[in-house]
Order: sequence, then C-alpha cells, then structure tokens
Amino acid sequence: MTNQIEIHGFCDEAFMPLKEAFEQNFADGLEVGSSFAVAHRGKMVIDLWAGYSDRDREQAWQEDTIACVFSSTKMMAITSLLMIIDRGLIELDQRGKDQVTVRDALTYRALVPSFQIPVPQTVAYDWEKMIELIAEKKSRFEPGTLCYHPATYGY
Repeated sequence: MTNQIEIHGFCDEAFMPLKEAFEQNFADGLEVGSSFAVAHRGKMVIDLWAGYSDRDREQAWQEDTIACVFSSTKMMAITSLLMIIDRGLIELDQRGKDQVTVRDALTYRALVPSFQIPVPQTVAYDWEKMIELIAEKKSRFEPGTLCYHPATYGY
C-alpha cells in the first residue's frame, strides 16, 4: 500500500471485506480521514477510524471525531417517498416542474442540483421557501442528465 495509514478500532471477522475496502480507500488516496461503523442485528460488528481530521494532516482522526455528513438522510427520504408511492398517493412517473418526474428526482435527474446565487442558511430551514426557490429555478441541464443534487435533493 502506497499511503499506509494505521486503522483503529475493530471489525468482526465475518465483515473483513468491509474493513479491507475501508483500508483500500486510504491506500488509493481516496480518503484523508474517516470513520465507519456498522451494527448488524443489534450488535456493533465494525467500528473503524483512521487518517486525519484536517487538510494539513496534522490532527489525527479520533474515535469521536465529528464530521459534516451529507446524504445521511437520503435513505429516509427515499423510503418515505416509496411508502407514499406504494399507498398510491403519488406516481413514480408523475410529472411536476417542467418535464421532471418523481423518478427523475429520485435518480439525480431533476436538473436543479444547486443554486447559482447563495441561499442564506436560514432559508434552508424554511420548507416552503426552499420549494418555491426550486420551483422557480431554471433547469441547468438537458432532460435525462445525471447530476448529483447536494443542495436540493431532500426538498
């Protein structure tokens, strides 16, 4: 391994391929620092951490390092939406803004990944205002284009 980083924590023997993938991310230079934990059937089976918590690689990543986590609520949003679809309250191919479908929104093809002008953080907590801003926003890509939606997905 080119970028040898000491991995801390533990991994149940049955989950070693996951630990190896975690290690490989560092070896391939894809990580500066991170942690990874998995509970399986109510038991912690993986709790790993490694690397650095700063860009200059001076502060070691600790077991309790706090990190900004994007996308952590997407699974809950998707599960909730799929329940609404299952109940017949909305259709997966129902069209809304422009020609964008619910399916497009779920698969990063809603064409409004972010805002070109800064949106104050306080606005991010205002559901109605955010929905209004997204509805007013012009599509940035051609229909069908795959693009990550970091600022608009949950809405």
